[in-house]
Amino acid sequence: MFKNQKVAAIIVAAGESQRMEGLDKIFAQIKGEPVLSWVLGSFQKSKCIDRIVLVVSQQNIEHAKRLLALGRWTKITDVCLGGKRRQDSVAEGLKRLTPSACEWILIHDGARPIVTGDLIERGLE
Repeated sequence: MFKNQKVAAIIVAAGESQRMEGLDKIFAQIKGEPVLSWVLGSFQKSKCIDRIVLVVSQQNIEHAKRLLALGRWTKITDVCLGGKRRQDSVAEGLKRLTPSACEWILIHDGARPIVTGDLIERGLE
């Protein structure tokens, strides 16, 4: 169904991590890498994904830019600030995609690192 069509992913990572006692979960370490790195890596590796928009909070924008400066995620086309609620953050990510940019859009929570290429493909199907 989605083969030979452009697919974008919006990674929403603009939450406040209120229950994490001061630790922002997207930058919590798993095997020496931030959670966000694992998420971005899965979408970067996926043959289904053509572009990625990353949505982060104001307090994390500089941290995210430093992480992205490592250059491991070439599919990221934009980083933007999220909104007050998750739906506002998704809307901000959607604004970064032109109608010609993609036929399909996946939305994924940046604090959920257990995502695989197979899961991405099944989600599209």
